[in-house]
Amino acid sequence: MNEMSNSVIMSHSLKILIKLVSRKTSLNFTVMVLRAILVTLNKKYDHLKMITLREDEFIGEAIVECNPKIDTLKTDKIIKSLEAIIRVIWVDLGGKAGLFFAKELQMRIGQEYIQLFADHGIDFEVIQLEMSFLRRREKSKKGGADAKHESVLGYTWDSVSKWKYDEKKKTCELFDKFGNKLDTININQIIEDHVRQLTEPEETVSPDVKSQLNRNDIEILKLLYSEDVDMETVSVKLGIDENQIMSTVQKLLRLDFLHHTSDDEVQLTDTAVDYLLNEEGMTKKA
Repeated sequence: MNEMSNSVIMSHSLKILIKLVSRKTSLNFTVMVLRAILVTLNKKYDHLKMITLREDEFIGEAIVECNPKIDTLKTDKIIKSLEAIIRVIWVDLGGKAGLFFAKELQMRIGQEYIQLFADHGIDFEVIQLEMSFLRRREKSKKGGADAKHESVLGYTWDSVSKWKYDEKKKTCELFDKFGNKLDTININQIIEDHVRQLTEPEETVSPDVKSQLNRNDIEILKLLYSEDVDMETVSVKLGIDENQIMSTVQKLLRLDFLHHTSDDEVQLTDTAVDYLLNEEGMTKKA
């Protein structure tokens, strides 16, 4: 096999990933998501800062530009960072879509690249088995694959008829079939949280996460730890309305401080309990 430069390896691999993911959405949205993944992962793989992604609207393809300095690095670093990117996308798709992605990636990336990854200890078949295990474990933790979150979000994915992405604000608005706005999502924040969940230990409460907690968030966590409370009780004790409670619950679910035990019940995660014991000085239950 002819020796390939790091920039060629990175460019080819990212273009293949973008092509596969953009089948499910627009090229513009896919490039934006990949950019956010690169930004989050560059905390561990700083060479990802040397990569620029943009779309060429005329030809309808993504352009991957690499700083020439990337070719001075060890190829093993490049392969490991690509593995991390692939894992994030793979887990995010999940289910049948994840399986299809896995097969398509191996088919389209080319045997030469499969061998290159294998030479650096990366086996696509092994990754697929690992990802399948992680998905099963996550479903088990959160109450099974059929758990629905409608009681918290106020809608499900089936309710979403269309979405509108705002390039400047980096947000995505979701609408139902009647044109009513269901939600506004901060895409960069969601992607960063998702990547952190995959790349950081579950028990770790990073300074960044701590800084996102306000007094209402903490008081609700304390109430849930101390007693079995419903929404009305929380509203009375904290003096906040239902919309504020719903918003706080969504935030705590996203930060992995809560998880669903049924359609309309949530429970503190181990991360939340550790936070309350270590940071808020609460007493451990017998």
